[in-house]
Amino acid sequence: MHSGRADIAILGGGHVAALTALVLARRRPGCKVMLITGDAPLGGPLAWAFSSSDLNGDERKLIDDLVESRWRKHEVRFTRFMPAIPTPLQFITDARLAAALAKALGPDGIITGIAITAADADSVTLADGRIIGAGAVIDARAAPGYPHLYGGWRKYHGQILRLEQPHALVLPLRMDGRVKQADGFRYVTTLPMASDIVFVEDCCYSDNAEADPVAVAARIDKYCRSVGWQIAEVLGEHSGAAPVVAGGDFAAFRAEAAAAGPVAIGPRAGLFHPLTGEAVPLTLRTALTLAALSVLSPESIAATIARVATTHWRRSAHYRGLARMLLGSASTKRRYKFFEGLYRSGTDMAEHTLAGTLSPVERLRGVAFAPPLPHGKVLRYYLRRGRAAFTPLGADGA
Repeated sequence: MHSGRADIAILGGGHVAALTALVLARRRPGCKVMLITGDAPLGGPLAWAFSSSDLNGDERKLIDDLVESRWRKHEVRFTRFMPAIPTPLQFITDARLAAALAKALGPDGIITGIAITAADADSVTLADGRIIGAGAVIDARAAPGYPHLYGGWRKYHGQILRLEQPHALVLPLRMDGRVKQADGFRYVTTLPMASDIVFVEDCCYSDNAEADPVAVAARIDKYCRSVGWQIAEVLGEHSGAAPVVAGGDFAAFRAEAAAAGPVAIGPRAGLFHPLTGEAVPLTLRTALTLAALSVLSPESIAATIARVATTHWRRSAHYRGLARMLLGSASTKRRYKFFEGLYRSGTDMAEHTLAGTLSPVERLRGVAFAPPLPHGKVLRYYLRRGRAAFTPLGADGA
């Protein structure tokens, strides 16, 4: 039976919530951290893949025991360009993450499968009537929307597949853009997880967040057949839409998020890469910053996350400019050329762009790497004009 009291209560069952809880528990062993989610129990075969350039050394060391597989390099493929990227790629599985959480938080540290009916700065009310008191509550659930921001979406649907026969994959394929294009720019990611098990994810850079899971699953099946794989069983799957932010009123976004309940982290706080929507690296960075605070109170956590989020918004202006260049390209062909041109500009440039770690010199090169827009429109979109071409991301995620 849960004690009903925690030093830090974290809401959510995804990677943002789980990794925030794990970082705080590991870095502050005397702090009682509780993870609360209305979803089913944590764990399963799904994976999160990351390049070593996505995280710094301290962040990689923190989650090193969660890594299931490592490769010294990976690949990307376009019609006329198929480079091997000399950057290590790794993945962690949800099963390993769940096991690490159970060990770090203890038997009373995880509540799953019971809906959260209310939450504020220092308490959480559950559907079964329990009230969990906390020194501070952190909301790491998926964002209900992104009011005051505009842009597009990176939609994804991934499956862990057991194949009838072993596959021939040696290296992970981070981006296969040779597939039939649909709904913006489409690519497929494949990760070899065992001799006959592979993770396949279908992704689209789109103007909308709408998706047909049946149609996307059919595309994955068709892709597998095109490379000679026969699917024996779907072991797990996930889907979602990450925001690609071209601009907006971040102060208004933050104010609305702050008024919605307990202090937020991850996408709810605006802590994600504007071009990819990826939130996990920034989550790890922010959680480490929180763990170093002398006092973990609602006020100190809120002030720290507000400072981190505001700084991130200011420093990520270049990537919002790239998002405007990408999304301003209405044609699929031009969006395809955006990513092909990015990799042609150099593997370091591409990796640093996707990781959000470009140097000032690389940022200047990034505007000139043969962008997909007509030359007369490049500066117009990069310099924050042409907002009417982009979709308001809205309060409801659409």
